[in-house]
Amino acid sequence: MKVWYLYHSGVAVRTGGYLLIFDYWKNHTLTGGIPALIQKENCPVLVFCSHAHDDHFNPEILQWRRNFSKVEYILSDDIASQTGCTMLSSGAVLSRPDYTVRTFA
Repeated sequence: MKVWYLYHSGVAVRTGGYLLIFDYWKNHTLTGGIPALIQKENCPVLVFCSHAHDDHFNPEILQWRRNFSKVEYILSDDIASQTGCTMLSSGAVLSRPDYTVRTFA
């Protein structure tokens, strides 16, 4: 496992099969930013946003899917609905063949 601190509450985590990006706001620690990391890690990406505050949800994240086909977004339902994103409320469970996401308050 690799972990990158992105800024504020943001982190990226490389697991065996995925790159997980949490609460991206600004990136002051990675050369080339998140697009360079996605390209380097070359695996499916799950992008999570815990809530709508602008220091946890940056709409810039939605641009990443323009250049990378394996990006999935899992956003808190207090964020304005975004096309192609899974919106989850507190206490929800999202089950996929390779992973399960459980949300908390």
